[in-house]
Amino acid sequence: MSAPSDETLMALCAAGSDSAFAALVERHSPAVYRYFHVACRDRERAWDLVQETFLRVHKHRAGYRPGGTFTHWLFVIAANLARSDRRARLRRPTVAQPEGFDRPHPAPGPEQAAVDAERLTRVRAALQRLPAPQREALRLRLLEGLDFDAIGRALSCPTATARTRVHYGLKTLRAMLDEAPGVSE
Repeated sequence: MSAPSDETLMALCAAGSDSAFAALVERHSPAVYRYFHVACRDRERAWDLVQETFLRVHKHRAGYRPGGTFTHWLFVIAANLARSDRRARLRRPTVAQPEGFDRPHPAPGPEQAAVDAERLTRVRAALQRLPAPQREALRLRLLEGLDFDAIGRALSCPTATARTRVHYGLKTLRAMLDEAPGVSE
């Protein structure tokens, strides 16, 4: 017997089934965690945001409309939380590390750190210049590990369109990075 679909589980969840909600959390929390971990680069914060995402799913379960895919609805909630979290972090003052603070892993030397930071800045800038549909398709493919069918469902487009967006997104990204010295090395 195959596992129930996300939409079936959401219908059961809306009817009050805790086990259906638990199944959704178990099924989707790894992908939501990866999304937040990339977005905020902080494991603990990423898990906090995963929990907040599923709290909102549970709170608004009665408002879910089965016309769209659950994955799309879930990642809209996650994207909204990521934006809110980013805005909140920008408003929050940073705290200096205490003297004698031991890093869990040795940091790269200053020269390598500068090269890595510059490369990362260029990659992020190139990603931001991509058209939003290509950027979102690439995020779902590369960061979330979704297949093209799932990407199509999440973006409400045909599978072939999802495949095309990923293909042209990668092609455009490569071209932008080839123009930027030091990124593709």
